[in-house]
Amino acid sequence: MKKLITICFLIATIFVVNAQGLEVFTKRGKFGFKDQRGKIIIPLKYDSYEHTLNYSEDYKNALIAVKLNDKWGFIDKTGQEIIPPKYDDQTKNIGFTQQYKNGLVAVQQNGKWGFIDQTGKEIISPKYDSFSRDFSEGIILVSLNDKYGYVDMSGKEIISPKYGYSKDFSEGIAAVRLNGKWGFVDQTGKEIILPIYDETKSFSEGLVAVQQNNKWGFIDKSGKLIIPLKYNSASLFSEGLARISIYGTYGNDICGFIDKKGVVVIPPKYNMVDDFKDGKAKVYVYLGDAYYIDKNGNVIE
Repeated sequence: MKKLITICFLIATIFVVNAQGLEVFTKRGKFGFKDQRGKIIIPLKYDSYEHTLNYSEDYKNALIAVKLNDKWGFIDKTGQEIIPPKYDDQTKNIGFTQQYKNGLVAVQQNGKWGFIDQTGKEIISPKYDSFSRDFSEGIILVSLNDKYGYVDMSGKEIISPKYGYSKDFSEGIAAVRLNGKWGFVDQTGKEIILPIYDETKSFSEGLVAVQQNNKWGFIDKSGKLIIPLKYNSASLFSEGLARISIYGTYGNDICGFIDKKGVVVIPPKYNMVDDFKDGKAKVYVYLGDAYYIDKNGNVIE
C-alpha cells in the first residue's frame, strides 16, 4: 500500500511540473528537470522542490522553488535559475485569494519574512517576524517585535507595526488592539473608531459586532451604535441576518437571528446555529439533532 501511495505521488508530481513545461526526475534523493522531449535541463542537484502556484491562469509560467543545502531558491519554467538558493524557508501554502493566485511567495531569511513575485523581485524585503494567512483586500497583516501593522502588495508599509494585535481588513476597515482595547482603522491607517471595545469581530454588510462589559452589540462604520450591547454572543452578518445568543431558562445560551435593525427575526431557542448561506442555516438542538431552517424559521425538509 505504501509503495502504491509513493508511485501515485510521483505520478502526480510529474504531471504537476509537466504543466509548467518541465518534468522532474529523481535519483538517490536528488532532483533534476527535463524538458518535454526528455532533454536534461537541470541535472540531479537539488534536495527538494515545490511549485509556487496551485490554482492560476498563470500556472504554467510559475516559478519552481528548489532547495539545496537547506536553502531555497527559484527557477523558471525553462530551468533558468532566477534566484539562487539563499532563503531559509518559503511557502505558498497561505491562502488562495486572487492575490496569491497572481503569484506572491513568502520567503524567510535570517528569521525574517518577506515576499517575492513571480519574476523573483522582492516586493516586501524579509524583515517581519510573521504574517497573516493571506492578503485581504490587497493588504497583509505583519508583525515585528510583537507589534502588528499592515503592508500592501507593492511592499508599501500602510501602517507600521505598533498595535498589540490586529485583524485582517474587511470592507476597507480592520480591527486593531491598543492597550488592551479594540478600535478600527481604514486602509490609509487613519483610526476611524477609537479603541474602546473589549472584543470585536470584523465588518460584514456594513456592521460589526463589538463587546463591552461582556455584552455584544453592533456598530456601523462611523462608530454609531446601531444594535444595543445586550447579547451574550454575536457573529458576522450573512445574507442580512446575524447569529446572537441570550440566556435560556436554565442559564444556558440559546441562539437565534436578528436583522440589521436589531429586530429578532428568528427567536433564540437553538443550542447552536450556523450562518445563513443560500437562504438556509443549519441549527442544532439538544441531544445532537440538527436540521435546516429558512429565513422565517421554517424547517426545510
